[in-house]
Amino acid sequence: MGFVRVKKGELKIGESLAWSVYREDGTLLLQKGHEMESQHQIDMLIDLGFHQEGKADRLEVLLKKKIDDPFVYTEELHQQLISLLKNLTLPTADGGKRLQYVVKLLVRMCEEYSDAMIAEVHRLDIKPYSITHSLHTAILSALLALHCGIKDTSLQRIVSAALTANLGMLDLQDSLENYMGELTDEQREKINAHPDASAVILQANVTDDEQWLAMVAQHHENLDASGYPNGLQGEQILTGARIIAIADRYSAMVSKHVYHKQMRASAVLKLFFQDKGSTLDEDLCLKFIHLMGVFPPGSFVQLENSECAIVTAHSHNKNQHWPLVSSYKGMDGHFYISPLKRDTNLSQYKIKCMIDNEQIPFSNSSIWGYDDL
Repeated sequence: MGFVRVKKGELKIGESLAWSVYREDGTLLLQKGHEMESQHQIDMLIDLGFHQEGKADRLEVLLKKKIDDPFVYTEELHQQLISLLKNLTLPTADGGKRLQYVVKLLVRMCEEYSDAMIAEVHRLDIKPYSITHSLHTAILSALLALHCGIKDTSLQRIVSAALTANLGMLDLQDSLENYMGELTDEQREKINAHPDASAVILQANVTDDEQWLAMVAQHHENLDASGYPNGLQGEQILTGARIIAIADRYSAMVSKHVYHKQMRASAVLKLFFQDKGSTLDEDLCLKFIHLMGVFPPGSFVQLENSECAIVTAHSHNKNQHWPLVSSYKGMDGHFYISPLKRDTNLSQYKIKCMIDNEQIPFSNSSIWGYDDL
């Protein structure tokens, strides 16, 4: 995962760099093609430097493999995006191909493991927020687009736009996670300008695809013209941008922030229903609510027997409509040694209510039973 460290023997005095070299945090040290001038320079790069050889190959390998545990893949994508998204903001961005691999892999995961991918969006407090939010917005955009019958190039374009919509404010997003005061005029101005700023970065460094760029620029526009940065309304806003707007808003509202409490999925979906046709596209809102269901996978619930559980799937199959859950805590308040699958069609295991998310001693892989495979 992450950057590949520069190794001894890869650099020689008088030879040109075969790749750009970065610090581990993504800061560019030397551009591809730079001629190595001294042993001191080589030693410095070996000590501090990372390059991207093998990253695209790693993603390509993952894309060809059978996915046994989608949560392992989301962890890998999160790590890959930490460097990739920052790299895309640089004038010498060379991550376009890696981004394509991420998009294809993410789409495949949403096609094959939709319940697990919905659950991924409800995970607690994963840092850095800017990367997590971009990944979760892309996941939800892919799921909603698939639910609407959008496929192939159009689907990949929407997911690409969702992943890159916030390139113009990545650092600000992370700094606001620990910011307790009122937003300054400068911070608010940067937030309002970030859709256009992101599109400018993309056009300079990554793509000239007009629809991709337009979706990024429009993802905070509202149907009633109350959005930003350009106050577009109605049919002026692309369908892809409307999809990303729903995904972006939901991801932000179910996430944990310093400045607001994490909202339950049911509360957010209720707000979406009330807002449909106003700021958000009515048809897309209804499709999104149907996609998520009454108890979205990843939701924390209490059962009739007072156990606490996590919803793992909408239902057993197309003919059965009660959710699958895994109980993690007994009625005495103590965590189980391992999660227990429960059939919510049985009276003692019926879902009583949704509860707030909490930290639990089990991974999603364990809750879903993937680590038993």
